[in-house]
Amino acid sequence: MTYVICLALALMAMPYLVSVITWLVKGAPYPLRDSWSLSAAASSGLSLVSAAFAGGSALSGERNDGSARFLAYLPPTRFAIALSKFIVAAGLLVCVWSGNLLAAGVAVSLTPASNGSAPVIAQVPHPALIAAGLMVFGVSWFFSSFMPTTGLPAFIAILVQMIVILIAPVFAIDLNSRQAIAGLAGAEACIGITGIIGGTLVFLWYNELNS
Repeated sequence: MTYVICLALALMAMPYLVSVITWLVKGAPYPLRDSWSLSAAASSGLSLVSAAFAGGSALSGERNDGSARFLAYLPPTRFAIALSKFIVAAGLLVCVWSGNLLAAGVAVSLTPASNGSAPVIAQVPHPALIAAGLMVFGVSWFFSSFMPTTGLPAFIAILVQMIVILIAPVFAIDLNSRQAIAGLAGAEACIGITGIIGGTLVFLWYNELNS
């Protein structure tokens, strides 16, 4: 889980670092308000990768190095183990998203509004990104409940998110419409919750001592 935390922090900081370097080297392509909001939105988008690896490593990490069998002999129930892993993984993502929302809020409150418009990514509603993160996390959590590796559940979760984006136009979902995005976000949230519940049930049923 340590590498997942490092990955999440690195992906969170990367857009802000790029923004600062751009300001220092070439000047600001957008006013501070828009540039910092753009960084916050980009960082939130990259947090989907963090969500995939957080869910993918939560249940399969110990199985990969064999410590899951050791945990099976200890007093804590499998539900207690799953709950503790969920709290750690979800808490990490909450910290990342909260930090990005705080950074965007500070930029908006301390700088005047610009007359121009920020890039499209800065206008993506954060609830939509959070719903996408919930889906990615839930899908990777589900597959990590029975897969021995961390990377494959994360890859599957990211692939599912890409498929959702690609097939949205097929169903006439306008990604520039806030109403359509809200509907898509609701569907993604439902998939994520289903994945979390399903993965937890599989984890409770799975017997590490017989594997």
